[in-house]
Amino acid sequence: MSLSFRNDVFALCKKAQKNMAAKEISNTIMALKITKGNISSGEIPRNPHGDFAQLAEHSNNQFHGYLFVDDNADKIQLPAFLSIKRLSNEERMAIEKGHKTLTRFVELCLNDMREKSPIIADAISPYYLYKGVSLNNDTISLFEDSEYDDLVKSFKSGKVYKALFGSDIDRFSQIINKNNLQALMAVIEKEFSTGYNEDIPSDLSALSMRLLNKQLNAPDILYAYAIMIYALKESLRMACQLLFGAICGGDLVVLNNDNLINIENRTSSQICNFYKVFVQGALFSVVGNLVGDVLLMDCDDSTNNHIHEFGMVTSTTIQFGGEFGETSKISFVIVDNELIPISNITNTILNHGLPNIVIK
Repeated sequence: MSLSFRNDVFALCKKAQKNMAAKEISNTIMALKITKGNISSGEIPRNPHGDFAQLAEHSNNQFHGYLFVDDNADKIQLPAFLSIKRLSNEERMAIEKGHKTLTRFVELCLNDMREKSPIIADAISPYYLYKGVSLNNDTISLFEDSEYDDLVKSFKSGKVYKALFGSDIDRFSQIINKNNLQALMAVIEKEFSTGYNEDIPSDLSALSMRLLNKQLNAPDILYAYAIMIYALKESLRMACQLLFGAICGGDLVVLNNDNLINIENRTSSQICNFYKVFVQGALFSVVGNLVGDVLLMDCDDSTNNHIHEFGMVTSTTIQFGGEFGETSKISFVIVDNELIPISNITNTILNHGLPNIVIK
């Protein structure tokens, strides 16, 4: 057993990178994204699938985006300058296999939770707020179920999962229906995405103070449960993003003393620990935008303190000219061993315990 869920995710990523079937998936994705030009003429022909990959990557939801665009190719309203061509059967099968690899992992992580509360298990899934996609019944994962064992065990051993699983989630499920929970999770996702910097939404800041002082009202209790659900959802989303990158042939982005120009800001809030850094080079991800990806910062700061932190990228800005040539400004929040980016507020909830839910 490894030291953490994060380590077990990396271990499965290494296995995916060596998997021959994963290379077929990677080649399929790359063919949708990249068109080879003619060196002698300088001509760059249009990709046979048009702008398929650009649309598929818009929501940053791994293989799901490719399948969704293919499912809805005839329904999507496109500007005149964009076009898409549906996937061939072989391309569709390859991408479905990649998606099944991620969804099977999620299913195994949430099987115990599903037995206790299906509505909560659904809400923890990274694909909860996305419209469904069709999958062939014969589609299988890259891995046998047994190959997920260490990863699934470490997820279920996490302190946030154990706290939620051992709480009053059955009562929580009785007082909130699917539609209301979806609406609540959408609000929380929006609030946290804007709170991943110095500007924390006032509602979250006030809730954090009430948590510290144990002065919660009834809505606060429901919100605390929803925060824990969101934390686990983000944990699984980042795990899926790492696996997606590994299957597609990508590597973890590392910021070190060779490419780090300056740490412009380092902030700790009631929600998270936040960094903004200035880096040499234009950094991209093989699977699209860096936003939502996990990176490693492994360097010595200006006071010679060593920093070894994993973070979730929240924004990037690339500058192609200037004093340092091509550079990137990257903002990210630190993720803990459970790949949770909001550990400051989840730790506050854990320290005081999830409140009991009383139904009157």
